This record gives sequence, C-alpha cells and structure tokens, in this order.
Amino acid sequence: MDDLTREEFLRLLNLKSTTLDQRVHKNEMVFFPGLSRPAAIGDYSALDGLYGLTSSMLNGCAKIELKDAADLTRTNWEDLAKGFAKVERQMETDGLIFFAVATVFGDDGKVKKISGAVGTGQQASNVLQSAGKHASLYMLPLYIVLRTLRNCAKQAKPQIQLPTYLIPAAPDTPEFETWLAWVREYRRRAILKHKAKKAKAEA
Repeated sequence: MDDLTREEFLRLLNLKSTTLDQRVHKNEMVFFPGLSRPAAIGDYSALDGLYGLTSSMLNGCAKIELKDAADLTRTNWEDLAKGFAKVERQMETDGLIFFAVATVFGDDGKVKKISGAVGTGQQASNVLQSAGKHASLYMLPLYIVLRTLRNCAKQAKPQIQLPTYLIPAAPDTPEFETWLAWVREYRRRAILKHKAKKAKAEA
C-alpha cells in the first residue's frame, strides 16, 4: 500500500510535514487500515488519504477533538471500507451511507463519551439512539468524503492521480472478502511491528 510518496500524501491532505509528524506523535492521525502511523516509513496510499480526511472532517464538522475523531475512524475502519466500496460503485440501494457520531454530554455540559457507527441514516440512528437525550448527533455522508478527496487530488499542484476505485472490490463478494482478509493480516503485522519498535525504544 505504497502508491503515494510522502510529498504526494502531504499535498493530497494539504498538510505540512511538521503538522503530520505532530499529529502522529499525538495519536491524532489515521492511516489505513485503522493504524495510528504508516505501516512502514515512507509507506503512504490513497486509502491513507481517505481515512485521514475522514478523521479531519469529523473533527471540523462534528466538532470533536482530533484524537477522538482519529480513534473513531480507526475503530470503524472495516465498516468504513464496506461503506466506501458501496458509495464508489453507487450501491446505496437503501439510501445514503453515513459515518454518524454521537457526542454524549454530562449534566455539567462536559463530554462524557463519543461513539460512532457507519450505515444508512436509519441504521446509524438505530445504533446510536442509546446515547440518550444528552447527546448530539452528526452524520457525515461518505460520498462527501470521497468527493472531497478527489477534488483535493485535482487541485494539488501537480495533480495527484487516484485509482478509479479506492476500495478494489465490491462489498459482499468473494473478491472483497479475500481482499479484506489480506488487509486484516497486513494490519496485524503492522501493529506487531509498531509494538516491537516501541518496546525496543523504551528498553
């Protein structure tokens, strides 16, 4: 998953190199598939851009902290992959697909809990309705994230070429399940590698 250089990745998300490093250090960044840092040094992809943008848009639109937005995006990475795959192929037969975020407030007005769910408006609302009356709900349409990413790629100078489909297979197909199994293993190895590197640094 290294179809972008670091410089292209920065241009895609309109980030400064120092800003990216700071966000990674503070656990405020998301890389595909649900990672807090690239799987390998210099390893960036269009999907990293998609997930990083998703987190950034939650921060700006749902008004939650960058770290909370990143945590939600990492936690829901598989559901997001399925949702994005459907949106890219216009398979939203049951309505628009959203990344819904519920922010629960205490009696003192402070945030107590933030949760997220991916699905149609009704599906997401059903999952999050247990948040209670002291909660605000924001629903981010996935098609807006995809459209924004492609606009960013076109506006980058020089332009960045993105693949026709960011998710290489349609959901609920053998090809998608094979790809997802490969991604899960890729993620598992990346996490083990990060843990080993951290342990070595702390030794």
